[in-house]
Amino acid sequence: MDNNVFPPSDNQPSGFDMLAAAIRYDSADIRAYGNVLVKTITDLFPASMLEIESSQSLKDKLKGSLGVVKSVKIRFDDLVLSLAIENSGPRPYVIKEVGKVIISKKEVSMSEWTENLHEALDAAAIKNAENADALRKLLGGDS
Repeated sequence: MDNNVFPPSDNQPSGFDMLAAAIRYDSADIRAYGNVLVKTITDLFPASMLEIESSQSLKDKLKGSLGVVKSVKIRFDDLVLSLAIENSGPRPYVIKEVGKVIISKKEVSMSEWTENLHEALDAAAIKNAENADALRKLLGGDS
């Protein structure tokens, strides 16, 4: 007998019921975490790097609120990391662009999306530090 499957009884749900309940529970977590991630992105990243698609009610507009966010894109030069928000949770995409022309768009796992985000953030931080250093030197600041 498989230890991972519970035999059905009058008082105990079947293995199928338990798996379905676990999937439903995890799906709710995924939606919640996705919404928190989108909120964090919109709060932390500069507006110049973001493209946000949302649906706003009149009440949202009057409050200056984004409303319900449908998708968020983070732009790093020719790399765009996109999260489309759906009932099932976030759908992550990695998009390659050249001059705003999409070269490729690939749906990826959340772990691959976060790896791309970390790599892009590291590269952007290095580039920004180098640019700031060059400008300091040009303007006669510390070397």
